[in-house]
Amino acid sequence: MPPANSDIAAARVANAPLASAAARANARARRAGAALRRRARLIAFVGVGLGAVGLVITPALEPTFCRSKQKATKLLVDKYAYQAYVQWQTINGGECPASIDELSHYLGRKRAVDSYGNDLVMICRASTGDRQGFFGIASRGKDGRGYTRDDVLSWTREGYWGKG
Repeated sequence: MPPANSDIAAARVANAPLASAAARANARARRAGAALRRRARLIAFVGVGLGAVGLVITPALEPTFCRSKQKATKLLVDKYAYQAYVQWQTINGGECPASIDELSHYLGRKRAVDSYGNDLVMICRASTGDRQGFFGIASRGKDGRGYTRDDVLSWTREGYWGKG
């Protein structure tokens, strides 16, 4: 015999708290999932935005960064020429060290390397007769090649072969 309508209604009323609790839990889960998706979209949007800003700002800062490396190299080249060489000359009495590595000791360095990772170059010509001696330190600059505009030199005030 089929259940009476009143039995079905009674069963609905009895299960109503369980059904509404399950519905509330489902609704909470849906809201939490939607909130997570919104957060994920926001994080992705911010990440893309920061990436775009980085692409725009990085090239703009590169000349500044390069100039600061060039200035650091000029300071280092001058330290070798006017501090380490003078100390070496005072102690050894000669005109030219055998290698630039002899001067590195006076600056507490293991190797004579510029800010770009290139080896520094020592130019030393002893005095002969009426020819005056010469001592200088050079960095091959960013490109790593000698006699180019980005070389850093100890014997010029600007420190470079040319401006620009």
